[in-house]
Amino acid sequence: MRVLFLNPVAEMGGAENALLEVIAGLRDARPSWWIGLVAGADGPLLQRAQGLGADVRLLPFPPALSRFGERSYGSGWRARAAVGLRGLQAMSPVRQYVSTRRRVRTSL
Repeated sequence: MRVLFLNPVAEMGGAENALLEVIAGLRDARPSWWIGLVAGADGPLLQRAQGLGADVRLLPFPPALSRFGERSYGSGWRARAAVGLRGLQAMSPVRQYVSTRRRVRTSL
């Protein structure tokens, strides 16, 4: 069995700590399984996951994608328009990022 996790950041937070617990649990329960982690940014998560036996890869998110959820736009039609515009601006970088999955697949 192969299990691949994708995490947008590599700084440590609650979700990243939980992810490491899942990786450690899988490694203990199923030592023969391949476990991989692809992160959209560099940080301590990569080293900690590697220390648990995961095959880690850094595949940086495009700036338009990594900034997509950074702001609160409020409510109303202007907020919806701002989110829509930001989504349109991120479409091309997202397509390019998704197309790199072939590189990830062949490198893992």
